[in-house]
Amino acid sequence: MDNLSKRLKTNVRNEKGGTLILVALSLVVLLGFAALVIDGGLLYAERNKLQKTMDAAVLAGAYEFFEEGGDVVGEFTYVSEQNGLPDDGVALNFDEGTSVEDGMKYISDVEGSDYNVALTVTDSYVLGEVVRNKGLSFANVLDFSDADVFASSKAEFGLLSTGIGVSPMFIDSTDFEKGDQVCLKRVTAGSDSDCEEQDQGNFGFLDFEDGNLRGSFDETDYEVSIGDYVQSEPGNSPGQWRDPLEDKIEADTEEHCESYETADLSCERVLLVPTTCIIPEGEDEELYGENCIKEEDIQGKTDIPITGFAAFWLESVGSGSDHTIIGRFLEVYSSGEVIDEIICEGIEGCNSETSVNVVKLVDPASD
Repeated sequence: MDNLSKRLKTNVRNEKGGTLILVALSLVVLLGFAALVIDGGLLYAERNKLQKTMDAAVLAGAYEFFEEGGDVVGEFTYVSEQNGLPDDGVALNFDEGTSVEDGMKYISDVEGSDYNVALTVTDSYVLGEVVRNKGLSFANVLDFSDADVFASSKAEFGLLSTGIGVSPMFIDSTDFEKGDQVCLKRVTAGSDSDCEEQDQGNFGFLDFEDGNLRGSFDETDYEVSIGDYVQSEPGNSPGQWRDPLEDKIEADTEEHCESYETADLSCERVLLVPTTCIIPEGEDEELYGENCIKEEDIQGKTDIPITGFAAFWLESVGSGSDHTIIGRFLEVYSSGEVIDEIICEGIEGCNSETSVNVVKLVDPASD
C-alpha cells in the first residue's frame, strides 16, 4: 500500500512539472504571436508611411527636374520633411553626390539617425530609397531587438504618346521656348495679324466630329496617338470656335490658371494641341522624315500625321474681323502613358523640344 501511494505521488509531481513546461512553451508561442501581430503591424504601418513619403518626394523631385534651374535634391528633401521623414530630430543632409550612369546619386547617412536615404537623379528617372532601423518591443522575447524597414519609389520620364481631350487643331512641331507667343491657327489673307496667312482651304483645324468644330472644342474625351493620321477640317469658321474658346477662358477661376507662368493641364484654358511635321514650300523633302507633310499639300480635307503634342495657355481669342487664336507655349508634364523609348527616337519628324513631358511612377526594379 505504501509503495502504491508513493507511485501516485510521484506521478502527480511529474504531471505538475510537465504542465509547467507546457505553460512556458505556450507563453513563448503566445508572445511570438503577439510580437508578430503588434511589432509586425507597426513595421507594416511604418513601411506604408515611408512608401507614401517616397512617392510624394520622388514625384515632386521629378516635376522639379523640368523646371529651369530646378533643385531636385532640395525639393525631394523638402517634401520628405513635410511628410515627417525623418521623425527622429535629425535633418536630411545629402552629400555632394557620386556619378552613376547618366546621372548622380546622393546619400543622406547622418550619424545619430535611424534613417538612411538615397536619391538617384538621371536623365530618364528619379529614384528615392529609404531604410529605417526601427526598434521592436514584444519581439525582444524572441531575441529580435530591431528590424530594417525599406521603401523605394521611382518616377520615369518620357514624352506623351497618347493625348486624351486634345483640341481639334494642329500646329507645326517648331522649337518653342516657355512663354513664347504662338499663333494657333492661320488667318485670312489681308489680316492685320502677324499670324501666317491662308488664302483658302485649311486654317489649322482637325475634323473630330464630322465637321462640327464647335462640338469638337466642347468635347473632352477625344483620344489621339502619335502615328495616327487625322483628317483636317477646312475653313476659317470663327462662328464655331470663338465662343467655346472664350468660354474656356472665362471658366478658369483658379488663381494659378490666370497666368501662363503658373498654369498647368488642369486649367480649362490650357489646350493640348497635336503637332505635325510640315515641310516648308521649296525645302528639300529628303531632309525630313517620311511622316512629314508638304506645306502645299495641306489644302481642304487632308490626312495630317500626328507626331507629338504641345500645351498652350490660351491668351486671347480675336473678335470681329480679328480671327486669331493666340497661345503661350508651356513646358508641362502629364501623368499620361509612357512608352518604352523616347518617341522622337522612333518616329520621323517628332520634336522632343515641343512634346509634353510625362512623369509616371513605375516599378523601382524596372530598368
